[in-house]
Amino acid sequence: MTVYSVIIKICNIINLEFIERNKKKTVDTLGNLKPFIRMIYSKANSNYRYLLNMDIDDESELDVIQILFILDALILSSEDGVINLDKEGDA
Repeated sequence: MTVYSVIIKICNIINLEFIERNKKKTVDTLGNLKPFIRMIYSKANSNYRYLLNMDIDDESELDVIQILFILDALILSSEDGVINLDKEGDA
């Protein structure tokens, strides 16, 4: 699975909701996924690199540790199960 597919799958499994343009949405109804995917990958990769001195490689199969870092980035980006992309874009 790629980083993209893992992020989408986790969002669906844990029922994350999003605020995009002041409207509540699911990951499947977001207008543009690329900035969101980049944001989560960047957060997960930053922490992964800090601890393990290497990057999460999207070209090969992700291992459990990498998936846990992605999950952690999603949870840290959310507040009560909601990720406000409008607010994230301003940060």
